[in-house]
Amino acid sequence: MMGRRGDDFRYEEMPDEQMADECNHDIKTARRFISFLQERFAKGGYDCILEASDGEILLDISIPMLMEIRKRIDQRDDYYKYFHSEENDLSRTKETALLAYWILKYKPLFLLDDVQKNLLFIKKACTVNEYFAAYCIESYVQEVLEAKGYAFCFSNDEYDKMVYNFMHRDISKEAMICLVGAFLRDVEK
Repeated sequence: MMGRRGDDFRYEEMPDEQMADECNHDIKTARRFISFLQERFAKGGYDCILEASDGEILLDISIPMLMEIRKRIDQRDDYYKYFHSEENDLSRTKETALLAYWILKYKPLFLLDDVQKNLLFIKKACTVNEYFAAYCIESYVQEVLEAKGYAFCFSNDEYDKMVYNFMHRDISKEAMICLVGAFLRDVEK
């Protein structure tokens, strides 16, 4: 069987332009995430985290880590095509799940304010990356469900449980794919 990038199944890195597009998309998502997080903390009674930096969340993103995450997703896509289906790309559900998985492993986001970082860990027992992974999942599920006429939003309690599990439990790539797929299963029938 022949893979998309050769018949000996050696991974070739994605073109620089594609890598830049993928990373730029993730950076835009991170910018939307900042607004979401500020709103979530303000409504959820965690104003002290916001007050640490005059109500603003100062976030940085590691571009090399982001590039590694995108490379890992692309490698999985190559693997999928080589062993399963030359014609089909990795589904967006699987891509989103892998993005969340690798965010949890590499932790590419950083709160710049040390007080904020410490308060987030003290109050929520997590880093900003667990919230970002949950946000990426919720954004994708919302997009799919709203296109089918359904409303979707994690409650504060659901977010807290997901974030806690992301921080304190081991989850495999396959389990993450199943988790994201489970949110869509009932409406995809």
